[in-house]
Amino acid sequence: MIISKKREVLLMALALAICLPATGFAATYYVSPTGISGNPGTEGAPWSLAKANSDLTAGDTAILFDGTYTTQIKPTNSGTSGNPITYEALNAREVLIDLNQPIDIQNRSYITIDGVKAVNCSSRWIEGTGAGNITINDCYFNNSGGWESMRFVNSGGYITVTNCYITYGEDEVHIREGVGHYIAGNTILEDAHSPLVLMGVEDSIVENNYFSNPTHRCIEILAVREVYDPVDKTQFITIQDNYFGESGNVTAIKMAGESMITRRNVFSGSLEALRFVAAYGSQESYRPEAWHSSHNRTYNNTFYNCGDAIQLTKTDATIAAGGTFGDNIFINNIIYKGTSAKQINMYNDAGPDESEFYYNSIMRDTTGEDVFFWKQRPGGDDYMTVAEFEADHGTTNGYNEEYEPRFIEEETENFILLSNSDCIDAGGPLTLTNGSGTGTVITVDDALFFMDGYGLITGDEVYIGTDVVTVTDVNYSTNQLTVDSTITWTSGEDVGLSYLGSAPDMGAYEYDSTAAAPATVDAGADDEVTHPTSAYALDGTVTDDGLPDPPGSIT
Repeated sequence: MIISKKREVLLMALALAICLPATGFAATYYVSPTGISGNPGTEGAPWSLAKANSDLTAGDTAILFDGTYTTQIKPTNSGTSGNPITYEALNAREVLIDLNQPIDIQNRSYITIDGVKAVNCSSRWIEGTGAGNITINDCYFNNSGGWESMRFVNSGGYITVTNCYITYGEDEVHIREGVGHYIAGNTILEDAHSPLVLMGVEDSIVENNYFSNPTHRCIEILAVREVYDPVDKTQFITIQDNYFGESGNVTAIKMAGESMITRRNVFSGSLEALRFVAAYGSQESYRPEAWHSSHNRTYNNTFYNCGDAIQLTKTDATIAAGGTFGDNIFINNIIYKGTSAKQINMYNDAGPDESEFYYNSIMRDTTGEDVFFWKQRPGGDDYMTVAEFEADHGTTNGYNEEYEPRFIEEETENFILLSNSDCIDAGGPLTLTNGSGTGTVITVDDALFFMDGYGLITGDEVYIGTDVVTVTDVNYSTNQLTVDSTITWTSGEDVGLSYLGSAPDMGAYEYDSTAAAPATVDAGADDEVTHPTSAYALDGTVTDDGLPDPPGSIT
């Protein structure tokens, strides 16, 4: 994998931390809202939280008894690699930190906070400027009065936010700079602006989250503003397996990053789902946060009932000033029941030569409707059907279809495909092998579709011809994949994520014909058909796919 200067510095710091011994011996202490600093910190004679803050050292754990605390979580010390300082609720979300700013971990590292609750804060839930290697797990955050409600700026990297319930803040999770961030399994709801903001971030993953923000957008991917630091792009981020519900009057994801992977997500009911942007900000101080949007790969997503499914927008003035835009590729997506004729909206100075569309199903209600919009199309109609668009731009677009996807049940947003869906086995490969050989390093035409897990999760399971292997490293400069076992390949073989059936499916969910306990549903105009059970029950609720429960499930 290419190692940026930023990532190299952080890896060196991590290696140094590993070499340093932990001080003392790891111990577990008990803490109570009525604890006393002079106590030994045992279960029967617990500490105060202030005592834990001052005395915990690397490897120590504080078990917090239920109740309301009026002292911040504010550790004096940092942990070390493999020996974090941990604050853990005895019973998840029964520990309430009742303060205007409940958690202060500025300039601390290797801190874990598990199971606490913070509500009705006039300031931020978490102040984490300069923090790194932080884990926030299974926590509850509601109603913050502070901008950047969880604030991780000048990040030291490796901010992990998992399995949390987060709502009613402003820029609820804001991470600026650093590598190795992991945002997963959270329910992230209403926010006055953008619930998740990543600026100048690399090698990070956003997966299995439930987003819904009727007030504004859900995610912003941006470069760092010049007013803060020199230009620092966001790049090499994977956004996968998330659900995006309603998003106010703006975009679910504002994408101003490079070499991003967006895959297997569901976008339902967004005014705009994905907006790839390289344009001037409304204020001088915002520049160049939204100047860069190029080399992005978007595939196997489901867009349903959206105003614009994909908006591509740039201004020539931004490019002249140093912005970047183009080489954005879209494959194997389902775009269906869109509410406007601008499902693919090429806005401002953006045009069709900067993006490519292959093997997508794009249909509003019926075939033959306009779905492409090109604002600056010279000498012709701005609106185009799938067929018209491919006829005009067939060298960079092809194999797109107009299918009724035949989901299990649209009303309950169960977007698993029925067994008679035309989208099954209708997708195409993501790229091809480039040259022949035997070994574990394979050159492909385009490695940007894949990731090795960034050291956070297992790398992609991919097919190369008829072999299925796991990616352990990606060199984006040479377009080479390193895989976990030796294979033999010839030039021009198909390469993509592993799939079931005879070819990849379109959309976010791969149809599994071997799933147990087939059930029967009313397929509408046709006779009843059978389909396998899946991560979704027939009523559309999530059962076992790892996604958090929908809004209202947490009391």
